[in-house]
Amino acid sequence: MLPITKVGRGEPVLVLLPFLGGTQREWTELVAILSTTCQCITVDLPGFGDANAIGGYSVSEMSDSLIETLASLNLERYVLVGHSMAGKVSAVAARRMAEAARTAESHLTFTPPMALVLVAPSPPGPEPMTDEKRSEMLNALGDLRQRQQGSYSDQDRDAGAKYINDNHAQAIPKSID
Repeated sequence: MLPITKVGRGEPVLVLLPFLGGTQREWTELVAILSTTCQCITVDLPGFGDANAIGGYSVSEMSDSLIETLASLNLERYVLVGHSMAGKVSAVAARRMAEAARTAESHLTFTPPMALVLVAPSPPGPEPMTDEKRSEMLNALGDLRQRQQGSYSDQDRDAGAKYINDNHAQAIPKSID
């Protein structure tokens, strides 16, 4: 199961997933507001945040991990919210769950989301970027073998943070209290 944080009460539940390289902390300020009227569940995707030791970095593998986590939560009425790459992952997971529900698979252990919110989602196909930019992005995430084993050096973390900070409007805070 992917690491989650639950805050608030009520339905529908909002399940919030961060951008590639981000963590569930991305949603802290929004959750502080929304959790006064509904339950918010934030999730770390494989390879990042508290899920840094969890493997499976393809969209398909991340979707499988997300579906497994959602099934374990036993949610009935929830909205799946995915930002950037997590938008792509959320869309794939929602489609798989809807197709499974439509075929009435007897071993279905989850309920599909009642809605899907995509925040600046990645495109459904490959990212529209140059090979040089793609290589730079992948290198910023560290060595593939290390990512698969969940082991990163301080240099890998610094390179990842630099890439994110160089490509986003504001720096990611070290921690949010």
